[in-house]
Amino acid sequence: MGHDTLSPFPDDVLVHVCSSCTDLRELRMRVSADVSDVAASMLVFLPNLTLLDVARCDELSEESLIRVVEHCGGLQYLDVSWCRVFLVVFCCSDDARLARGLCSSSWSSSSSSPLTAFLFPDPAVHPQITDDFCFAVSASCPSMQDILLEGCKPITPQGLLKMAKGCRMLRKC
Repeated sequence: MGHDTLSPFPDDVLVHVCSSCTDLRELRMRVSADVSDVAASMLVFLPNLTLLDVARCDELSEESLIRVVEHCGGLQYLDVSWCRVFLVVFCCSDDARLARGLCSSSWSSSSSSPLTAFLFPDPAVHPQITDDFCFAVSASCPSMQDILLEGCKPITPQGLLKMAKGCRMLRKC
């Protein structure tokens, strides 16, 4: 890709780039755990943004993503798959063995030290994307062609239908 594409950066760098590169067209922040709502708030200053990939960006809230789609109406490709917040649980070595036995693919261990941190999807906020997001996309992004919502289980058929009606160019959802 050319100079109009930006890959993952920490919040402070992303804030600077968004404020100085207002012609940016593509932004891929996939799996950028350090990107927060602060950086997302700067995306509203990118009116030419056509591609946004924030899949697995754990710190972004649905509210900030709604503000982005409301201000970036030219979006054609959007990936918000698996956006969720994780609950961090610390265990000593005996508890860690028990946690490994109870959990399958929904956890990851950060170390093998006597004190181990496990990341569990927090059921209170997992996943974050709901019908409200679909309604905002429908109202704000008529040129949307591809939107990836994998892992966004709270989205209902009504939310998808509303998005399909508002985004007439939608090819993939």
